[in-house]
Amino acid sequence: MVWGSIRQFFGAPRPSYWNNLPTPHRNAQRRALIIGIDHYHHVAPLAGCVADARSMARVLAQHAPGANDGNLENFECELLVSGRCAEPITTKVIKKKWLDLFEDSKGPNKKFTGDILFYFSGHGAVNEYGGHLVTQEIDARDDDLGVEMENLVLLANRHSGANSVTIIIDACHSGVVGNPPDEDGLAKLKAGISILSASLPHEPAMEIDGRGVFTKLVVGALEGGAADVLGNVSPASIFSYAEAALGPQEQRPMYKTHASDWEIIRRCRPEVSVVELRQLPDPEFFPTHDFHYMMDPEYEHTELEKFDRNEKSKIRVEDKIVDGKAVRGELSEKRRKEIKRKIKIFKQFKRYQVAGLLEPVKELMREGNENDLYWAALESKPVRLTALGQYYRQLAKAGRITDRSQ
Repeated sequence: MVWGSIRQFFGAPRPSYWNNLPTPHRNAQRRALIIGIDHYHHVAPLAGCVADARSMARVLAQHAPGANDGNLENFECELLVSGRCAEPITTKVIKKKWLDLFEDSKGPNKKFTGDILFYFSGHGAVNEYGGHLVTQEIDARDDDLGVEMENLVLLANRHSGANSVTIIIDACHSGVVGNPPDEDGLAKLKAGISILSASLPHEPAMEIDGRGVFTKLVVGALEGGAADVLGNVSPASIFSYAEAALGPQEQRPMYKTHASDWEIIRRCRPEVSVVELRQLPDPEFFPTHDFHYMMDPEYEHTELEKFDRNEKSKIRVEDKIVDGKAVRGELSEKRRKEIKRKIKIFKQFKRYQVAGLLEPVKELMREGNENDLYWAALESKPVRLTALGQYYRQLAKAGRITDRSQ
């Protein structure tokens, strides 16, 4: 038997209102069971699992402000955390709660058809029977070490009618999840199931400063670190974010999936609105994928501000003669309106650039200024779409960008 325990115990968990999450009514279309175990009856305690579970509940319960058209409700979270006065989190409890997620409250023998997420933070162990999520009552001397990781997936494969099932495990040896112990590590997943695990089957899961390294990265990803241009965070992008942050000598997360849809776990506020993305192929902007949009100084708002302060400005107007002397003329209402339109476009292009969709034509820019839209405007240089911008332009042209784009 192999045990992984890298964490140390620092004391009782701090009070949190997440202990008082409402009991799920089983009527939401997105359900999450979130478990964190620091306190064990017969094995070494851990320190950061309860805090990790609370962080996951907090971030999963709602989409980010400004996302999802203002509808912030996300997963209906049931939070189970260990504590000195809490009911024990046993193997029986977890298995029942896990099966309950797949049942529909509308009637007997009806399957839930929404989205399901399972998260566990605690001890993980492996023996000749496979990997286990260690529950509170377990004794290390017994063969039964808790919830079999394989059974977790097996139950989902057999009982799920859900649209998607996402399993996230932050425990030692969690890479075993989904791999039957007698089939050379080949994962068997029903369509719609995705698994994110903190480490490879033979590795421990690390903790730093009382928090799980993997969960801290997952939370950061869900808070926007792994969001795409539209603000969507998926299991694949969470894995990419976490994998890139961990060096080759550190624990290596694993990602397994059988999915044909881009499942969204959380929505964050996008850098660029759906309306602005749809404008990419407009004749006014980029009528072709390789179009060069010419800038000029009137796109930069500081030039209009300097003009209005009667300072030197790159905005050109015809001089007028006053008392025999040439003085700078005034901007017509039509001309001022056109300049303000250009300034608005510049700000939109800046958002495109921040999202990685647009760049100056670098080979035409002076060295040192090649990434700056400010200088592209002042020096009357063109801008173009990046490869990513061309991709989203094509989606917009095909009508594939909607308010619920995935």
